[in-house]
Order: sequence, then structure tokens, then C-alpha cells
Amino acid sequence: MKILTEQPKNSKWVILVFALVLFSLITKMIFKDYHLNKNRRFTIATIEKVEGTKGGRQALFFYYYNDKKYYGSGSSDMISMNMRDHRFFLILNKNNPSSCKLLIESPVPDSIKIAPIRGWDSLPSPNGIQ
Repeated sequence: MKILTEQPKNSKWVILVFALVLFSLITKMIFKDYHLNKNRRFTIATIEKVEGTKGGRQALFFYYYNDKKYYGSGSSDMISMNMRDHRFFLILNKNNPSSCKLLIESPVPDSIKIAPIRGWDSLPSPNGIQ
């Protein structure tokens, strides 16, 4: 019986491709977070639908920026199935408004009815005055 001690040559390519994909995903996440923080604006997102996923729940939401409606989604273990029509603050990239992140830990107080057309530079205070 012959014992193989070498790995097949194809496995090196699989490992290399996997490493490149992983590297590109991590780079994309870092790049997105950097630009969200550098060009940030805050607005209000309204949850339209909540779906169950393997890792928790996903909220499908919409928001307005510069008089245009955008759609997004976000996952978190803080999202519950009864959050439909709930409003949360959202951070977006003012140069690419479709790039955003739902701030599920920051619900919008009832005292704030609507967001300015171009959002806020920073999160507004609970009484609606910046």
C-alpha cells in the first residue's frame, strides 16, 4: 500500500482563491466603513418588513435623502418580528447615499417627525433640536 504525503496540486489553487476572496471581502467592508464615517450623514429609516434568517433577523427598510427614496437591509439579533413601521436612525455616505447602515440601537423619538432633506451632520438630540 502506498501512502500519499503530498497534497494534490489543485488544493493549492483552491486555498489561494479562497484567501483572495476572503481578503477582498474584508477590504470591501473596511472601505465601506471608512467612507461611511468620512462622508456621513444621518437620516431616518422606516422598517417595511422583517424576515427570519439563519443568523437572526433581517430588516428591510426605506429612507429618503435629497428627495429620493432608497431601500436597504440590515441584520441584527436586536431586530424583532414586530418592528414593522418602526423608525431608526441611519448613517449614509453623502456621496453614495445607497451605501448605508441601519442604527438599530438608535430608535427615532416621537418628537422627531421628519428628517431634513439632506439629513443631519450628527445624530439629533431626543427633543428634535440639533
